[in-house]
Amino acid sequence: MVVYVAILIVAFVQLATVGFFLWKSYVTCNADEAIVKTGYGGQQVVQRGGIIVLPVLQRYQRVSLAAVPLQIEFDAARPLRFSDGNSEPILITAWIMLDVINGSDAIIEAVETMGASKLAEPEHMQRYYGDVMKQSIQRAAKLAKRDAWFQDLPQIPRGVYEAISSELEDFHRVQRITIASR
Repeated sequence: MVVYVAILIVAFVQLATVGFFLWKSYVTCNADEAIVKTGYGGQQVVQRGGIIVLPVLQRYQRVSLAAVPLQIEFDAARPLRFSDGNSEPILITAWIMLDVINGSDAIIEAVETMGASKLAEPEHMQRYYGDVMKQSIQRAAKLAKRDAWFQDLPQIPRGVYEAISSELEDFHRVQRITIASR
């Protein structure tokens, strides 16, 4: 009888240890983030759910899937110039997000290119894309007249959308754009 109790106690302790290990190794993510697991077993991306990460053998990084605002400003000192000679100080805000439509490959490419911690920082996104996008918008504006550029507001002028989209890495996409006259 004592042997059976000892076996039950040992079995319970082993089950509790395995359960605790699995509980501590299970990592979940919110709806607006993904987890990229690397190490033993290769790369794996989980969106909306959880995954077991084996300590020492594997690592994980959280990646934000939320849209990050990227502001491109043309102030009074340097306004946006149009083909008809007019100029306008404006503020363009583009919400950039990871392109989860293309699946896990886009998220893995983004983490490898930019690093997980930098993907959600608006300041890093501004440095990464800001100057190039500003030049693209200036080129697009030089092909249009000022009145034509603003006639469709609050709809997105196609030239701005195309200028910004053409400069994004394959793993990012424009979710929304707003343009405000300054």
